Amino acid sequence: MDVYSKFLLYQVYIMIKLSVQDEHFFSEASQYFEHILLERDILIDEIKSMPNLLRIPRLRKIIDFDTSLEKTFQDCESYQNNDCDKPPFSIWIPYFDDFHITIDDELKNCNELSDSFLLNLYNKRLHLKKSGEHQEFENQNNNLYAIADEMRIRKEEDEFNSYRDAYRHAEKTILSFGKKFTWKSLEKAYSKAKKRGKV
Repeated sequence: MDVYSKFLLYQVYIMIKLSVQDEHFFSEASQYFEHILLERDILIDEIKSMPNLLRIPRLRKIIDFDTSLEKTFQDCESYQNNDCDKPPFSIWIPYFDDFHITIDDELKNCNELSDSFLLNLYNKRLHLKKSGEHQEFENQNNNLYAIADEMRIRKEEDEFNSYRDAYRHAEKTILSFGKKFTWKSLEKAYSKAKKRGKV
């Protein structure tokens, strides 16, 4: 990631802290966040028509962007500020979202991701995306917190290894009132419902 991008992410971090007290600062933080997302999405578009040799450095940059964005997103949520549910924070999904555990495990075993590992990850993602285009969804007339609660029960019955794995499965197989959602939105919906005594 270049120096300018790192500077913007730092600005997002500072603005989020200030946004707890001032709506104006949250608006500025959102603008910085959107700029970072735009840079990342440009890289994602570029790699589609590139040979593998040119894809590799861009894949590294995409993961770098998402790692920084994840940290920023977590910082935002840590302040438990209701404004954090507003775009763009609520719509960001990491490029390799389905393989986050794989990436973490790989990084534990070596200093950086190998070229072959990155390309394998990229090809797996393409295959997953193509197969997902024909995925049939179960439509539920339930709010997100109710779906999250259902998935947590299924996890407790050992159907999934973790609550997050259960949420990710729901993201790929369930609709809420005919609309798609992300696993992050399930986490947030359940957390809010629990604070309000709904679950």
